[in-house]
Amino acid sequence: MTVHGKFWPLIALVLLATAGVPGFAADRWTLQYQHVDREFDLRLVDVAFIDSQRGVAIGFLESRSRERQRPVNLVTTDGATWNLVVVKKYCSDIFALRAGILFAACEDGIYRSDELGSDWKRVARLKEVEAVWFLNERTGFAVGASKSFYQTQDGGQRWAPVTTTPAISTNPDYTTLRHIHFVNDRFGFVTGWSRPPTNRDLLPDWLLPDRATRQRDTPHINIFADTSDGGSVWRAQEVSMFGEVVTTELGTDQLGLTLVNFSNGFEYPAELFYFEWPTGQMHRVYRDKRHAITDIALPARGPAYLVAVEPTGQLYWSPIPGRLRVMRSHDFQSWTEMEVDYRASARRAVLETFDENHVWMVTDTGMVLKLQREDAALPDRVRFVPPADQPAESTTQPEPPPAQKKP
Repeated sequence: MTVHGKFWPLIALVLLATAGVPGFAADRWTLQYQHVDREFDLRLVDVAFIDSQRGVAIGFLESRSRERQRPVNLVTTDGATWNLVVVKKYCSDIFALRAGILFAACEDGIYRSDELGSDWKRVARLKEVEAVWFLNERTGFAVGASKSFYQTQDGGQRWAPVTTTPAISTNPDYTTLRHIHFVNDRFGFVTGWSRPPTNRDLLPDWLLPDRATRQRDTPHINIFADTSDGGSVWRAQEVSMFGEVVTTELGTDQLGLTLVNFSNGFEYPAELFYFEWPTGQMHRVYRDKRHAITDIALPARGPAYLVAVEPTGQLYWSPIPGRLRVMRSHDFQSWTEMEVDYRASARRAVLETFDENHVWMVTDTGMVLKLQREDAALPDRVRFVPPADQPAESTTQPEPPPAQKKP
């Protein structure tokens, strides 16, 4: 190929612009697995990795022609190829210990596997548990519906209710603790919400999209609980705000992200907030009408990631899958869109991080994608510097309501 002289300045400019971010611009998300079947769709809901090679995704097969489902695991032993395994129980959350032990929150209790998901044994009959986290083989926590919050000190054989200070006061019939995350054996978070049903909950938004985009939402209680001593003491807050806090991630550098999802009637489908632990001061760092954010990841090193679905039609949250978008940032202020396999679409996607070089994504459309990195150093992550006109917001105060969509 011949390159004429007048193009050399342009090429030099491009090379100069990309030279300062080694291995960053070329990173992309590649498709490792895609479920293809004439009768059944695969819905993956969570994934966990024991090490950089061995992992298990949980979900279920759903018939397209009749009301029929079957729970499954998707297993990899090399971090690249995946095999589908039919199991007996529906599970909502899975957690992996580096010792090779898996725990899962399932429909009738908590299960344990020492054989990469090929054999599961129930260790506890706990109702309504939706998420689990273990600090080690013996100490673990579980949260779920009806304000469920439990702790074990013997590997899951016996569980005791956790008491927070102050006690969570919301009605258990409408209260769900949905997410739990520890950054180490001391610092951890639990988040959830309390939301009494309304008339709009009688029919899903996708049946009445015009109503969904006009319906004004009302504030409800979001719940935050944190510990700094490995779970011996939990401090809780109840905050009246719009939206629901769906996940909180804290890095080893004590920099964190909180993801809030809103209803279809708000101007934005989701907002991402930055905070520093333990000050708790929060700053909004990302929102985009084109990005319904479903999950975030904060590896020990390197950039932060968010995965979002590009809405289709009138609704942000729709039963119709949308194109997947992934953004990343090393300063929580400038977010760059990454290259994602063109086939990737979903209603919701979940991120899982083993380390900065091994990050995966699973979708409710039966896909597994992996971050493909070049062999180069990652830029260091830096603290967010808010603009001068953006005051800090405390988690102890209600967030200002975002603008509603106009009818």
